[in-house]
Amino acid sequence: MNNTNGFTQTIVNMPKYNIDGVTLAQYNVSEATNLSGYTFSTNPGLNGVTNTSLSITATNTRVLRPIKLKKTWADDLSGYTKPNVTFRL
Repeated sequence: MNNTNGFTQTIVNMPKYNIDGVTLAQYNVSEATNLSGYTFSTNPGLNGVTNTSLSITATNTRVLRPIKLKKTWADDLSGYTKPNVTFRL
């Protein structure tokens, strides 16, 4: 899965029942890639009745730090009100 497919995938033709033909098959999902700085959680396993999709939630656990920003005016605007400034990172 990747950004191009919206991190979604559909797997078709999965058996609904176990080999006995009566018991609903249980499916679970897990993250196979070890991504440093993220933790993963999943929804309860697929049971074909009340839960018909599986999902993984990736939570960013990387260490964050503040970044200080300062606007320096190149000209002297003394006597004038300087406009508000918005920074985008």
